[in-house]
Amino acid sequence: MGVVAPFQFARVDDVSELRFRAGTIKIGTRMTLVVCGGGLVYALATSERPNRVVIGALIALALASVVTIRLVEAEAIVRSRWREAFFLAWSLVDVAIIGVLQACDGGARSPAAFLYVLPTAFAALSYPMPAVVVISLANVATYTAVSVLVDPPGAAYILFVAATLACAAGLCVAQARHAARQRAELARASRTDPLTDALNRRGFEERLDAELGEARRGGTALGLLVLDLDDFKRVNDTHGHAARDELLCWVAGTVRAALRPVDALGRLGGDEFAVVLPRASRSDALEVAERVRGLLARRVRATVGVAAFPADGSDREDLHRHADAELYREKRASGVPARG
Repeated sequence: MGVVAPFQFARVDDVSELRFRAGTIKIGTRMTLVVCGGGLVYALATSERPNRVVIGALIALALASVVTIRLVEAEAIVRSRWREAFFLAWSLVDVAIIGVLQACDGGARSPAAFLYVLPTAFAALSYPMPAVVVISLANVATYTAVSVLVDPPGAAYILFVAATLACAAGLCVAQARHAARQRAELARASRTDPLTDALNRRGFEERLDAELGEARRGGTALGLLVLDLDDFKRVNDTHGHAARDELLCWVAGTVRAALRPVDALGRLGGDEFAVVLPRASRSDALEVAERVRGLLARRVRATVGVAAFPADGSDREDLHRHADAELYREKRASGVPARG
């Protein structure tokens, strides 16, 4: 429930996480429809009690907000820079509607009090931890305030229900923390080369796309290095897999040591590495390439191709194509075979 804010696309690093968050919007709207249906049945079954018209209007408001949300593409919501504000506002509006329902239905003893569990459980699916805590506190505070102000049944009853809601919130917070850690570990594993601890191809391409998006929005430059180890196959043929793996790890560590914290190193496959240099001009990228070549020369010769945004390309494919072409030119000029 709630009002959809204007959407401006934000930096996104994890496509699978986006899809999951988009899926939770569908879950939330369906859950709201089920609750609204149950609320209508309850209102009709207790039509002799007061405030049924108000309760019906609140249910109609909730249904209208669901329709509004479903009219907006879920992926547009989760790609927005306002997505966390949207999710938090949605849940807090839910809590407020539940509070009004509880007040209209008699206060602490209303079955509407059971609904307070739902916003916290929904938040535990994917919300950031601070948001889950805020919603949990809002639930307990709203129930307690309405119960004290509207026909209070006694402190013991209110405290017991409030404590139960707090325990349920605590379980949801713990689950949210555990799920967030698992998602972070899985995301890292799926985007990291297990041998060198550099980004793998998928992780590097996502990082490059994200940095390109930032460069476009900010009007800044960006550098890309593509690095290939020369005659690397000989290392494997002469010294074996263990020596090959040790050298690759050394290369990754040596290149990483030459970079800034904001730069990112990826292993695209075999002996091919790449580096993205945010806010780096072509001259900056050439300087880094020369420094990396010099450091690696202690153990292995490397050829580096350089591309710069926006001069050499406007997207990932263009930049890779330009850097690869430069790398091959360098190899031909030095008489090195095109691959390792």
